[in-house]
Amino acid sequence: MMRLKIEPMSPIFIGSGEKVTKFEMLIRGDRTYILDFDKLMNYDKFVEEFVNRVDRILNPSEKDKALEDIFRKLNINIDTVKKHDFKTIIDKKTGKPRTLQIHTFISSAGRKYIPGSSLKGAIRTALIKQYLSDEFAKHLESRYRNVENEIFGDAKKSVFKFLQISDSTYINSKFIAFKMYRILNILKQKGSIPQFLEIWLPKKVTNIPEENYVECTLEFKTSWYRKNQSAGTIRAEGKITHIASTLEDKQKFIAIMKEIAKNSIEREKTRISQMIDKNAQQQLMRFYDELSKENQKDNVFVLRVGGHSGFYSKTAFTKPLTQAQIETLRKINRHWKFNPAMFPVTVRVVDVNASTIMPLGWLKVTVTN
Repeated sequence: MMRLKIEPMSPIFIGSGEKVTKFEMLIRGDRTYILDFDKLMNYDKFVEEFVNRVDRILNPSEKDKALEDIFRKLNINIDTVKKHDFKTIIDKKTGKPRTLQIHTFISSAGRKYIPGSSLKGAIRTALIKQYLSDEFAKHLESRYRNVENEIFGDAKKSVFKFLQISDSTYINSKFIAFKMYRILNILKQKGSIPQFLEIWLPKKVTNIPEENYVECTLEFKTSWYRKNQSAGTIRAEGKITHIASTLEDKQKFIAIMKEIAKNSIEREKTRISQMIDKNAQQQLMRFYDELSKENQKDNVFVLRVGGHSGFYSKTAFTKPLTQAQIETLRKINRHWKFNPAMFPVTVRVVDVNASTIMPLGWLKVTVTN
């Protein structure tokens, strides 16, 4: 069993599938506030006042006025009941505040954590990328509907069923914040509609002196795997055995994960080197140079996880897609929207402060025992 210490190197977003609703936000002049209803519920009369005004609160044109009425009546200081606030974003055409999409981080009983399934998915994709990317590309173009079954058999026969990763300990809530993320086009000086995510911030972009890491365990059930291998109930030939042997050997696992991360970093740097926006390019290049140095430390590898972390972090592909592969993927997901002639040319970044952007999703993983 390996114990993993996990730290964010860039903003991390793992979605809960939920969004901040409109009535959880209050626009006051040039500031938009996301309200903490757990704190508001501590006011004895809040629920009563809220219910009395619920029709107005559900009316977009009356919502802010109704909430302000409650705040005045109960003498509530908004700074004591906010989760976050940011500069109100105005629609240039209408002159009115823009309706925002604000996605929340996964939590349990109100506390944020990294699901073991997210870590397992990222490690699984990385190892497939290392050992099986050619097979995936070949099977994708010919028999795209059952690529995984072609290689592993069904889920019950996959080597990854013997890999178990626990959910992490809870994240220090002081490092959780709502931040704007943007989609940058590498080849155009073109903006995008800003959206907000609830994210886990790296310590280096905060002034918080406390520790900022979580821990979890990783275990490959070797005896269970060997028993199934001997019984012939799983596929265990060719490169699949390399995946199993990597998961069984701590030092080999770290070395392979380092190599995979190195390749991913170099691919991102190659893409970023084509950016028209030179300020963004320089910031992102510095980030990846620093990330590369972290990846070289003993018993450490970096890993990309979570939402909006890029196409290549979620798939087995290691090189730019061919036209045939793109068209095949479009058959799998007919709702996938992109311009095949321009794929992939976007980078998702978070404005962590007024002068710094970072890409989404990079963790530092230290194997501590």
